[in-house]
Amino acid sequence: EAVPAIKLTANITIDTTLNIDRAATLDLNGHVLRYENNTEKGSVIKVASGGDLTIRDSAPATTHYYSVDPDTSLWTVLPDNTNAAGSIQGGIITGGTGTQVFGFYNGGGVYVAPGGTLTMNGGSIVGCSANTYTELDLSFGGGVYLGSSTNSNVGTFTMNGGSIIGCTAGAGGGGVCVLSGCNFTMNTGASIRSCTAAMGGGVYNSMGIDDLLGTFTLSGGTIQSCKAIGRGGGGVSNSGEFIMQSGTIEGCTSVKIPNESNKNSGILNSGQFTMRGGTIADNVTNSGTINTDG
Repeated sequence: EAVPAIKLTANITIDTTLNIDRAATLDLNGHVLRYENNTEKGSVIKVASGGDLTIRDSAPATTHYYSVDPDTSLWTVLPDNTNAAGSIQGGIITGGTGTQVFGFYNGGGVYVAPGGTLTMNGGSIVGCSANTYTELDLSFGGGVYLGSSTNSNVGTFTMNGGSIIGCTAGAGGGGVCVLSGCNFTMNTGASIRSCTAAMGGGVYNSMGIDDLLGTFTLSGGTIQSCKAIGRGGGGVSNSGEFIMQSGTIEGCTSVKIPNESNKNSGILNSGQFTMRGGTIADNVTNSGTINTDG
């Protein structure tokens, strides 16, 4: 059976989450897929259990413009270059605010349910958020959220290219949140940058249900200019298993309240971290296990 392909032929605004419950391909084709709903929060895309979504972009040279909120660090994709802070090339997924889970909102750009699979070969997830803006905010995965369940169904995400940019989360994983048992791999050509969360500005990788470890493998690609506010791990916060084969973590920051420098600007590790290659240009704070191989 042929895998259905969705190819954007114009910028599109949706007010309900696009649900993927089978194998499908989304070609952004240089355009903007925007979630916009003033009364109801939602992820731009939800990959349901058994769903398998591949995102690609056949027009990567298209130019779009963005602004940055100085208070929240959230990026907004603009209709033109008026008052723009800069430009982004290629197709964009934007505007998502997360899927509600126990009163909190997870996966602003893409919510991957337990048993769902996401592959990103191109395009960018820009300016998506997972926040409740309350004192106790347990919202995760501003860009992408990988969910797991007690029956060992887990979400899987592979980045072979593309970017996650300018996304925010109230608790963890401004770029990507990897729950216990889930798997996230970044390969050469992928990037996460300018994302912000309380912990794990770039990636939050966790240990949780039944002591299953989330697994994050960095096999190329870059985590850059991400920020943790208050709880650490500007680039990566890891309490699961983090394997760094190659790639770069650089220019990330971690600040305590009020704006006091924190040493874990690059990685905050309380789990298992194995480094076999690559470059960490920022500080590492460890209370778990670090293995170096090569």
